[in-house]
Amino acid sequence: MNSNRVASPPSLGKIVLLFLLSLLLFASTLIVGPAKQAEAAPLPKKIIAYLAGWANWTANDIKAEQLSHINYSFALISNGRATITNNDRTKLQVLVGLKSRNPDLKVVLSIGGWGANGFSDAALTDASRTIFADSLVQLVTSNNLDGVDIDWEYPTNPAAGTTARPQDKQNFTYLLSKVREKLNAAGQTTGKQYLMTIAAGASSGYLNGVEINNITPLLDWINLMTYDFHGSWDSTTGHHTNLSARDNSVTASVNLFRNSGVPAAKLVIGGAFYGKAWTNVQNGNNGLDRPASGGFDVEYNNIVSQYLNKNGYTRYWDSSAQAPYLFNGNTFISYDDPQSLALKVQYLKNNNLGGIMFWEYSNDRSGALLQTIYSEVTGNSVPNPSGYSYLVAQANQRIVSAENYGNDQLVANRQTPGDWELFELITNSDGTVSLKSKINNKYVTADINAGGALIAKATTIQQWEKFNRVAQSDGTIALQALVNNLYVTCDLNNGGKLVASRNSVGGAWEAFRVQSN
Repeated sequence: MNSNRVASPPSLGKIVLLFLLSLLLFASTLIVGPAKQAEAAPLPKKIIAYLAGWANWTANDIKAEQLSHINYSFALISNGRATITNNDRTKLQVLVGLKSRNPDLKVVLSIGGWGANGFSDAALTDASRTIFADSLVQLVTSNNLDGVDIDWEYPTNPAAGTTARPQDKQNFTYLLSKVREKLNAAGQTTGKQYLMTIAAGASSGYLNGVEINNITPLLDWINLMTYDFHGSWDSTTGHHTNLSARDNSVTASVNLFRNSGVPAAKLVIGGAFYGKAWTNVQNGNNGLDRPASGGFDVEYNNIVSQYLNKNGYTRYWDSSAQAPYLFNGNTFISYDDPQSLALKVQYLKNNNLGGIMFWEYSNDRSGALLQTIYSEVTGNSVPNPSGYSYLVAQANQRIVSAENYGNDQLVANRQTPGDWELFELITNSDGTVSLKSKINNKYVTADINAGGALIAKATTIQQWEKFNRVAQSDGTIALQALVNNLYVTCDLNNGGKLVASRNSVGGAWEAFRVQSN
């Protein structure tokens, strides 16, 4: 500091200027107002629900917080124009209203679907493409939607009974280019960046009918329909949505598209909330790869309520295909469940894919399948604690104990933990968990011969000793027994004994808190 330098008093002009600046700063605080409250981060991977307009659902049936996108299905083509019904408009507004619960949610209009005609004609000329694109974009803007998903099944292929032409291959590119042009133009007016995606067949046959290198740059991503690999149209049973191995799989489809130049981040794989069934199956090999005739589709709702380890059906796990199936000696059912979907999410994360979509949301009213996907995508699961832990049943706030040195059924009845209450949580290679009791060094099994009672009596880990660990929003977990796909509940009517007997997580009875010892 220079002591010879003395500050002079400010001039009148400076005083007036400082006063005006202070007024300006004060006014700016009034205009800007308080800082905006931080919003929750968007999902790290896409979770896309295809939701059928014809299904019976309300806003309360949709877990918007667990979704990144909803693809409303379907708009159709009539006289070359994209059309929806008044009922569609009403339901679309219900979906748009869900953004109050999840501001990051995007609502997309899917057009087409299996057997939907009109695409080949709409794509035929520049004039027809313009009419189609204008009508489709008008539906998006007038209903305050976020984009379109074009589900043409399939260009150049009349398998669904639709009109098809060889020139569909190039015309599909022209059609997508026109829709993208019109979406971008609409965005200049509305200030939105509209999405455009397609639903694509998962085989080389689909790629043969499109110009994949030309359409990929136009698209935000591609929804790979990695299901319906097999069905009752085949004379032999098989998996319809398996992750790996065999002649068709999710992995094979992803590799096919990647080798064709599609970036990993633009690929979204598919999960099936339904099963494919074959009837009159020749017995043997638990029904897999056996001759059959006839069949049907079945919702996951009905798989759980009517078939899963019920009415003579047994659940099996194909470790090479990483897929479950059911068989009763005559009827074979291939489907997705929490175990297979968890593995699909792990696969997409490990391979830097864009996310996962599923058909069709209302086919699982329990929410178990979406909960599994969400938990795996977000990593919102309780990590395995080091060493031993104990479980606190939320139904009665008692600690779970391996009674009589593990010879009796597990029961939540203790207030303080000892060796009888300590368990090692082990993560298996398939993503499931197993519990090993400290008191007798044995694994907890879901004894289906005893109604699903949990007993620490197994010396090795097989399907009876495996559980899907499903994270709950309050930090607790639910345990879903792999052997019967039922959730472990604390039966207060039976002294707090643990049994795998519930179809869904109904509340505190199926919730447990993991506490480190």
